[in-house]
Amino acid sequence: MQALQMRGLGELALTTLPMPAPGPRDVLIRTLAATICTSDLHDLARNPFGIGLPRVLGHEAAGVVVAWGAEVREFTLGSRVAVHPVVPCGECATG
Repeated sequence: MQALQMRGLGELALTTLPMPAPGPRDVLIRTLAATICTSDLHDLARNPFGIGLPRVLGHEAAGVVVAWGAEVREFTLGSRVAVHPVVPCGECATG
């Protein structure tokens, strides 16, 4: 799959990545539209949260479900979805 990947401060590269396989509780979505928001621009300019690089930016997208894990029951093939995934730090109360 093609992705716009942040590789360093102010450095983006269009790259080809392997298609991910959904885990047991994951849904794989064929992206039809994606955006980059203000937080992505801050990350690109300063990386204030110390994001591990390289990283694919853009966390507001829409598309259709193409695969899902064994524990997923809420979606079917072709379900149209809008997503807002965020990678939490795992350390603070909200992450």
